[in-house]
Amino acid sequence: MSAELPRTDDAAEPDPVEVIGREDREAYALYEQATARQSAAVGAPSIGFGRQMLQLVLIPALIVGGVLAVWLVVVSLGGKAQSLGNVLETLSKTGGGAPADQERARTALSLLSIIEEASDPAGPGLSQEDQHRLASELPKIARLNRGGHEELSRAVMGTLGLLGDPSTIEVFREFLQSDDPNDWFAAVSGLHGWRGDMTALRPLTPELLKVLRSAPRPTENPREDRPIDSLVPITMSVLAVAADPADVTVREALAKELGAASGASRDIAWNAGTALAVMGDARGIPVVMSLLDRQWLSQQPYDSRVPEGRLIDAASQRKIMTSTINVVVGFDPRLEGFAVRVESPAVWALIEKLAKDDPDSAVRAAAKAALDAREAQQPAGSGETGG
Repeated sequence: MSAELPRTDDAAEPDPVEVIGREDREAYALYEQATARQSAAVGAPSIGFGRQMLQLVLIPALIVGGVLAVWLVVVSLGGKAQSLGNVLETLSKTGGGAPADQERARTALSLLSIIEEASDPAGPGLSQEDQHRLASELPKIARLNRGGHEELSRAVMGTLGLLGDPSTIEVFREFLQSDDPNDWFAAVSGLHGWRGDMTALRPLTPELLKVLRSAPRPTENPREDRPIDSLVPITMSVLAVAADPADVTVREALAKELGAASGASRDIAWNAGTALAVMGDARGIPVVMSLLDRQWLSQQPYDSRVPEGRLIDAASQRKIMTSTINVVVGFDPRLEGFAVRVESPAVWALIEKLAKDDPDSAVRAAAKAALDAREAQQPAGSGETGG
Protein backbone atom coordinates (compact mmCIF):
# COMPACT_ATOMS: atom_id res chain seq x y z
CA MET A 1 0.00 0.00 0.00
CA SER A 2 2.87 2.37 0.63
CA ALA A 3 3.69 2.30 -3.08
CA GLU A 4 0.39 2.78 -4.90
CA LEU A 5 -3.21 2.94 -3.77
CA PRO A 6 -5.37 0.74 -6.05
CA ARG A 7 -8.06 2.07 -8.34
CA THR A 8 -10.71 0.65 -10.65
CA ASP A 9 -10.72 2.36 -14.05
CA ASP A 10 -14.12 1.22 -15.23
CA ALA A 11 -15.97 1.59 -11.92
CA ALA A 12 -18.60 4.27 -11.52
CA GLU A 13 -17.54 6.75 -8.88
CA PRO A 14 -20.15 6.98 -6.09
CA ASP A 15 -21.17 10.34 -4.76
CA PRO A 16 -19.51 10.78 -1.33
CA VAL A 17 -22.71 12.11 0.21
CA GLU A 18 -24.63 9.04 -0.96
CA VAL A 19 -21.96 6.70 0.38
CA ILE A 20 -22.02 8.36 3.78
CA GLY A 21 -25.77 8.00 3.80
CA ARG A 22 -25.42 4.31 3.15
CA GLU A 23 -23.03 4.09 6.08
CA ASP A 24 -25.68 5.66 8.29
CA ARG A 25 -28.26 3.14 7.21
CA GLU A 26 -26.38 -0.14 7.16
CA ALA A 27 -22.73 0.08 8.16
CA TYR A 28 -22.84 -1.43 11.63
CA ALA A 29 -22.74 -5.08 10.63
CA LEU A 30 -20.07 -7.63 11.44
CA TYR A 31 -17.39 -7.30 8.82
CA GLU A 32 -17.39 -11.05 8.16
CA GLN A 33 -21.10 -10.86 7.36
CA ALA A 34 -20.91 -7.68 5.31
CA THR A 35 -21.22 -9.25 1.88
CA ALA A 36 -24.14 -11.45 2.86
CA ARG A 37 -25.98 -8.58 4.54
CA GLN A 38 -25.47 -6.29 1.56
CA SER A 39 -26.79 -8.92 -0.83
CA ALA A 40 -29.85 -9.49 1.34
CA ALA A 41 -30.46 -5.75 1.59
CA VAL A 42 -30.68 -5.44 -2.19
CA GLY A 43 -33.90 -7.44 -2.28
CA ALA A 44 -35.31 -6.21 1.02
CA PRO A 45 -38.21 -3.78 1.18
CA SER A 46 -37.64 -0.16 2.03
CA ILE A 47 -37.34 0.36 5.77
CA GLY A 48 -38.46 3.37 7.78
CA PHE A 49 -36.07 5.44 9.83
CA GLY A 50 -36.99 3.92 13.17
CA ARG A 51 -36.33 0.38 11.96
CA GLN A 52 -33.13 1.47 10.21
CA MET A 53 -31.76 2.97 13.40
CA LEU A 54 -32.66 -0.13 15.37
CA GLN A 55 -30.89 -2.39 12.89
CA LEU A 56 -27.84 -0.16 12.82
CA VAL A 57 -27.07 0.57 16.38
CA LEU A 58 -28.14 -2.59 18.16
CA ILE A 59 -24.62 -3.86 17.49
CA PRO A 60 -22.11 -2.50 20.00
CA ALA A 61 -18.43 -2.55 19.15
CA LEU A 62 -18.86 -3.79 15.62
CA ILE A 63 -17.28 -2.40 12.52
CA VAL A 64 -18.37 0.96 11.15
CA GLY A 65 -16.61 0.43 7.85
CA GLY A 66 -17.47 -3.21 7.21
CA VAL A 67 -20.29 -2.76 4.76
CA LEU A 68 -18.75 0.42 3.38
CA ALA A 69 -15.90 -1.69 2.03
CA VAL A 70 -18.40 -3.89 0.20
CA TRP A 71 -20.39 -1.04 -1.31
CA LEU A 72 -17.68 1.45 -2.02
CA VAL A 73 -15.74 0.52 -5.14
CA VAL A 74 -12.22 1.83 -4.71
CA VAL A 75 -12.55 4.93 -6.82
CA SER A 76 -9.95 6.77 -8.84
CA LEU A 77 -8.11 9.34 -6.77
CA GLY A 78 -7.83 12.33 -9.06
CA GLY A 79 -8.03 10.07 -12.10
CA LYS A 80 -4.99 7.99 -11.23
CA ALA A 81 -3.55 5.76 -8.55
CA GLN A 82 -1.82 7.82 -5.89
CA SER A 83 0.81 7.11 -3.30
CA LEU A 84 -0.12 7.33 0.35
CA GLY A 85 1.98 10.47 0.57
CA ASN A 86 0.01 12.13 -2.22
CA VAL A 87 -3.30 11.18 -0.62
CA LEU A 88 -2.26 12.66 2.73
CA GLU A 89 -1.00 15.78 0.96
CA THR A 90 -4.36 16.18 -0.79
CA LEU A 91 -6.24 15.79 2.47
CA SER A 92 -3.97 18.31 4.20
CA LYS A 93 -4.97 21.11 1.86
CA THR A 94 -7.53 23.72 2.85
CA GLY A 95 -9.63 26.26 0.97
CA GLY A 96 -11.14 26.08 -2.47
CA GLY A 97 -14.74 26.12 -1.32
CA ALA A 98 -17.37 23.40 -1.64
CA PRO A 99 -15.97 21.74 -4.82
CA ALA A 100 -12.54 21.31 -3.23
CA ASP A 101 -14.08 19.99 -0.01
CA GLN A 102 -16.14 17.50 -2.00
CA GLU A 103 -13.06 16.27 -3.84
CA ARG A 104 -11.18 15.89 -0.56
CA ALA A 105 -14.17 14.01 0.85
CA ARG A 106 -14.00 11.66 -2.15
CA THR A 107 -10.32 11.07 -1.48
CA ALA A 108 -10.96 10.47 2.23
CA LEU A 109 -13.71 7.96 1.44
CA SER A 110 -11.39 6.10 -0.89
CA LEU A 111 -8.72 6.00 1.81
CA LEU A 112 -11.29 4.73 4.32
CA SER A 113 -12.22 1.90 1.96
CA ILE A 114 -8.60 0.95 1.36
CA ILE A 115 -7.75 0.96 5.08
CA GLU A 116 -10.87 -1.12 5.75
CA GLU A 117 -9.66 -3.75 3.33
CA ALA A 118 -6.11 -3.63 4.62
CA SER A 119 -7.15 -3.84 8.29
CA ASP A 120 -9.33 -6.90 7.72
CA PRO A 121 -7.53 -9.90 9.28
CA ALA A 122 -7.93 -11.66 5.93
CA GLY A 123 -6.78 -8.58 4.00
CA PRO A 124 -3.36 -7.51 2.77
CA GLY A 125 -2.43 -5.67 5.97
CA LEU A 126 -0.63 -2.38 6.54
CA SER A 127 3.06 -1.99 7.10
CA GLN A 128 4.09 -0.60 10.48
CA GLU A 129 5.52 2.40 8.66
CA ASP A 130 2.16 3.16 7.00
CA GLN A 131 0.26 2.66 10.24
CA HIS A 132 2.56 5.04 12.06
CA ARG A 133 2.34 7.62 9.30
CA LEU A 134 -1.44 7.51 9.19
CA ALA A 135 -1.75 7.70 12.98
CA SER A 136 0.56 10.70 12.93
CA GLU A 137 -0.88 12.64 9.98
CA LEU A 138 -4.61 11.95 10.11
CA PRO A 139 -5.21 13.68 13.48
CA LYS A 140 -3.73 16.85 12.00
CA ILE A 141 -6.02 16.53 8.99
CA ALA A 142 -9.00 15.87 11.27
CA ARG A 143 -8.30 19.04 13.25
CA LEU A 144 -8.13 21.09 10.06
CA ASN A 145 -11.65 19.96 9.20
CA ARG A 146 -13.32 20.09 12.62
CA GLY A 147 -16.54 22.05 12.27
CA GLY A 148 -16.23 21.86 8.49
CA HIS A 149 -17.23 19.46 5.74
CA GLU A 150 -19.20 16.68 7.45
CA GLU A 151 -18.44 13.79 5.06
CA LEU A 152 -14.75 14.64 5.03
CA SER A 153 -14.54 14.74 8.83
CA ARG A 154 -16.43 11.51 9.24
CA ALA A 155 -14.32 9.65 6.69
CA VAL A 156 -11.11 10.81 8.37
CA MET A 157 -12.35 9.92 11.86
CA GLY A 158 -13.65 6.60 10.52
CA THR A 159 -10.17 5.80 9.22
CA LEU A 160 -8.66 6.67 12.59
CA GLY A 161 -11.14 4.29 14.21
CA LEU A 162 -10.06 1.46 11.92
CA LEU A 163 -6.42 2.09 12.82
CA GLY A 164 -7.29 1.71 16.52
CA ASP A 165 -4.10 3.47 17.61
CA PRO A 166 -4.24 4.71 21.25
CA SER A 167 -2.05 7.68 20.30
CA THR A 168 -5.02 9.16 18.41
CA ILE A 169 -7.41 9.22 21.41
CA GLU A 170 -6.84 12.93 22.03
CA VAL A 171 -8.25 14.02 18.68
CA PHE A 172 -11.42 12.03 19.42
CA ARG A 173 -11.64 13.87 22.74
CA GLU A 174 -11.33 17.23 20.97
CA PHE A 175 -14.16 16.36 18.60
CA LEU A 176 -16.35 15.17 21.47
CA GLN A 177 -15.68 18.42 23.34
CA SER A 178 -16.68 20.52 20.33
CA ASP A 179 -19.84 22.65 20.35
CA ASP A 180 -20.86 21.19 16.98
CA PRO A 181 -23.02 18.02 17.06
CA ASN A 182 -21.66 17.09 13.63
CA ASP A 183 -18.21 16.83 15.21
CA TRP A 184 -19.68 14.53 17.86
CA PHE A 185 -21.18 12.41 15.10
CA ALA A 186 -17.81 12.12 13.33
CA ALA A 187 -16.04 11.13 16.55
CA VAL A 188 -18.65 8.64 17.76
CA SER A 189 -18.90 7.01 14.32
CA GLY A 190 -15.13 6.58 14.32
CA LEU A 191 -15.15 5.14 17.83
CA HIS A 192 -17.90 2.74 16.85
CA GLY A 193 -15.52 1.27 14.30
CA TRP A 194 -12.53 1.17 16.68
CA ARG A 195 -10.37 -1.87 15.90
CA GLY A 196 -8.07 -1.61 18.84
CA ASP A 197 -8.34 -2.35 22.54
CA MET A 198 -11.71 -0.95 23.63
CA THR A 199 -10.42 -0.29 27.13
CA ALA A 200 -8.17 2.37 25.61
CA LEU A 201 -11.37 4.38 25.05
CA ARG A 202 -12.35 4.35 28.72
CA PRO A 203 -10.89 7.83 29.43
CA LEU A 204 -13.41 9.23 26.92
CA THR A 205 -16.38 8.13 29.07
CA PRO A 206 -17.16 11.62 30.45
CA GLU A 207 -17.22 13.12 26.96
CA LEU A 208 -19.37 10.29 25.62
CA LEU A 209 -21.84 10.77 28.47
CA LYS A 210 -22.05 14.46 27.60
CA VAL A 211 -22.88 13.57 24.01
CA LEU A 212 -25.49 11.05 25.16
CA ARG A 213 -27.24 13.70 27.23
CA SER A 214 -26.94 16.56 24.75
CA ALA A 215 -27.28 14.97 21.30
CA PRO A 216 -30.29 15.76 19.07
CA ARG A 217 -33.25 13.42 19.42
CA PRO A 218 -35.77 12.29 16.79
CA THR A 219 -39.08 14.12 16.77
CA GLU A 220 -42.55 12.62 16.83
CA ASN A 221 -42.85 13.37 13.10
CA PRO A 222 -41.12 10.70 10.96
CA ARG A 223 -40.89 13.20 8.10
CA GLU A 224 -38.41 15.19 10.18
CA ASP A 225 -35.96 12.32 10.73
CA ARG A 226 -32.30 13.15 10.17
CA PRO A 227 -29.19 10.97 10.06
CA ILE A 228 -27.79 12.73 13.14
CA ASP A 229 -30.78 11.42 15.12
CA SER A 230 -28.87 8.13 15.27
CA LEU A 231 -26.11 9.78 17.34
CA VAL A 232 -27.70 8.86 20.69
CA PRO A 233 -28.01 5.10 20.05
CA ILE A 234 -24.58 4.92 18.42
CA THR A 235 -23.12 6.62 21.50
CA MET A 236 -24.86 4.01 23.66
CA SER A 237 -23.22 1.27 21.61
CA VAL A 238 -19.77 2.76 22.17
CA LEU A 239 -20.35 3.27 25.90
CA ALA A 240 -21.55 -0.32 26.26
CA VAL A 241 -18.13 -1.70 25.35
CA ALA A 242 -15.79 1.20 26.12
CA ALA A 243 -16.96 2.22 29.60
CA ASP A 244 -16.16 0.31 32.77
CA PRO A 245 -19.02 -2.20 33.15
CA ALA A 246 -19.19 -1.28 36.84
CA ASP A 247 -19.57 2.45 36.11
CA VAL A 248 -22.84 3.32 37.86
CA THR A 249 -23.03 6.72 36.15
CA VAL A 250 -23.07 5.14 32.70
CA ARG A 251 -25.56 2.45 33.72
CA GLU A 252 -27.97 4.98 35.19
CA ALA A 253 -27.70 7.22 32.12
CA LEU A 254 -28.67 4.25 29.97
CA ALA A 255 -31.40 3.14 32.36
CA LYS A 256 -32.94 6.61 32.20
CA GLU A 257 -33.55 6.06 28.49
CA LEU A 258 -35.53 2.90 29.26
CA GLY A 259 -38.28 4.96 30.80
CA ALA A 260 -39.56 6.37 27.51
CA ALA A 261 -40.20 3.31 25.40
CA SER A 262 -42.82 4.79 23.10
CA GLY A 263 -43.05 7.15 20.16
CA ALA A 264 -39.80 8.69 18.96
CA SER A 265 -37.97 7.33 22.02
CA ARG A 266 -38.88 3.68 21.52
CA ASP A 267 -35.87 2.67 19.45
CA ILE A 268 -33.56 4.63 21.76
CA ALA A 269 -35.03 2.75 24.72
CA TRP A 270 -34.50 -0.58 22.96
CA ASN A 271 -30.87 0.29 22.27
CA ALA A 272 -30.37 1.43 25.84
CA GLY A 273 -31.62 -1.96 26.99
CA THR A 274 -29.20 -3.88 24.80
CA ALA A 275 -26.34 -1.66 25.94
CA LEU A 276 -27.22 -2.34 29.58
CA ALA A 277 -27.28 -6.07 28.87
CA VAL A 278 -23.79 -5.88 27.37
CA MET A 279 -22.62 -4.09 30.53
CA GLY A 280 -24.00 -6.96 32.62
CA ASP A 281 -26.95 -4.97 33.98
CA ALA A 282 -30.04 -7.15 34.45
CA ARG A 283 -32.35 -4.26 33.53
CA GLY A 284 -31.40 -4.75 29.91
CA ILE A 285 -32.14 -8.48 29.71
CA PRO A 286 -35.93 -8.12 29.17
CA VAL A 287 -35.22 -5.90 26.15
CA VAL A 288 -32.87 -8.45 24.61
CA MET A 289 -35.36 -11.23 25.29
CA SER A 290 -38.14 -9.24 23.62
CA LEU A 291 -36.04 -8.50 20.55
CA LEU A 292 -35.36 -12.23 20.17
CA ASP A 293 -39.06 -13.08 20.48
CA ARG A 294 -40.62 -13.34 17.03
CA GLN A 295 -44.17 -13.46 18.37
CA TRP A 296 -43.65 -10.27 20.37
CA LEU A 297 -41.97 -8.49 17.45
CA SER A 298 -44.81 -9.41 15.10
CA GLN A 299 -47.19 -7.46 17.33
CA GLN A 300 -45.12 -4.26 17.39
CA PRO A 301 -45.82 -1.31 15.08
CA TYR A 302 -43.34 -0.71 12.29
CA ASP A 303 -42.95 2.86 13.49
CA SER A 304 -44.60 3.60 16.81
CA ARG A 305 -45.05 7.25 15.80
CA VAL A 306 -47.41 6.40 12.95
CA PRO A 307 -51.02 5.89 14.08
CA GLU A 308 -52.56 2.71 12.69
CA GLY A 309 -49.34 1.92 10.86
CA ARG A 310 -48.44 -1.58 9.80
CA LEU A 311 -46.71 -4.06 12.10
CA ILE A 312 -43.10 -5.18 11.86
CA ASP A 313 -42.89 -7.57 8.93
CA ALA A 314 -40.98 -10.84 8.65
CA ALA A 315 -37.99 -9.31 6.84
CA SER A 316 -37.56 -6.67 9.53
CA GLN A 317 -38.02 -9.26 12.27
CA ARG A 318 -35.14 -11.20 10.71
CA LYS A 319 -32.86 -8.16 10.75
CA ILE A 320 -33.77 -7.22 14.31
CA MET A 321 -33.25 -10.75 15.60
CA THR A 322 -29.95 -11.37 13.83
CA SER A 323 -28.67 -7.95 14.91
CA THR A 324 -29.62 -8.70 18.51
CA ILE A 325 -27.80 -12.04 18.34
CA ASN A 326 -24.78 -10.08 17.13
CA VAL A 327 -25.03 -8.02 20.31
CA VAL A 328 -24.97 -11.12 22.49
CA VAL A 329 -21.84 -12.34 20.69
CA GLY A 330 -19.85 -9.39 19.38
CA PHE A 331 -16.67 -9.04 17.39
CA ASP A 332 -13.60 -8.40 19.56
CA PRO A 333 -10.70 -6.79 17.62
CA ARG A 334 -8.19 -7.98 20.20
CA LEU A 335 -9.18 -11.60 19.57
CA GLU A 336 -9.79 -11.08 15.85
CA GLY A 337 -12.85 -13.17 16.56
CA PHE A 338 -16.07 -13.26 18.53
CA ALA A 339 -16.65 -12.93 22.25
CA VAL A 340 -19.71 -13.46 24.44
CA ARG A 341 -21.00 -10.08 25.61
CA VAL A 342 -24.28 -11.05 27.28
CA GLU A 343 -23.99 -13.89 29.77
CA SER A 344 -27.66 -14.35 30.76
CA PRO A 345 -28.64 -18.06 30.78
CA ALA A 346 -32.20 -17.06 29.83
CA VAL A 347 -30.94 -15.30 26.71
CA TRP A 348 -28.82 -18.28 25.75
CA ALA A 349 -31.71 -20.66 26.27
CA LEU A 350 -33.71 -18.58 23.82
CA ILE A 351 -30.84 -18.56 21.31
CA GLU A 352 -30.64 -22.35 21.55
CA LYS A 353 -34.36 -22.54 20.81
CA LEU A 354 -33.98 -20.20 17.82
CA ALA A 355 -31.14 -22.34 16.45
CA LYS A 356 -33.43 -25.36 16.45
CA ASP A 357 -36.91 -24.07 15.75
CA ASP A 358 -37.01 -20.63 14.17
CA PRO A 359 -38.72 -20.70 10.75
CA ASP A 360 -36.20 -18.28 9.24
CA SER A 361 -32.97 -19.93 8.03
CA ALA A 362 -30.96 -16.71 8.53
CA VAL A 363 -32.02 -16.47 12.17
CA ARG A 364 -31.23 -20.15 12.74
CA ALA A 365 -27.80 -19.68 11.15
CA ALA A 366 -27.04 -16.61 13.29
CA ALA A 367 -28.13 -18.43 16.43
CA LYS A 368 -25.99 -21.47 15.58
CA ALA A 369 -22.99 -19.23 14.87
CA ALA A 370 -23.45 -17.59 18.27
CA LEU A 371 -23.57 -20.98 19.98
CA ASP A 372 -20.40 -22.03 18.15
CA ALA A 373 -18.67 -18.81 19.21
CA ARG A 374 -19.68 -19.37 22.83
CA GLU A 375 -18.40 -22.95 22.73
CA ALA A 376 -15.11 -21.82 21.19
CA GLN A 377 -14.64 -19.23 23.92
CA GLN A 378 -15.17 -21.67 26.78
CA PRO A 379 -12.05 -23.35 28.18
CA ALA A 380 -11.64 -26.95 27.10
CA GLY A 381 -13.35 -29.32 29.51
CA SER A 382 -15.21 -26.54 31.33
CA GLY A 383 -18.52 -28.31 30.86
CA GLU A 384 -20.41 -25.01 30.90
CA THR A 385 -23.81 -24.92 29.33
CA GLY A 386 -25.12 -21.53 30.38
CA GLY A 387 -24.25 -18.08 29.06
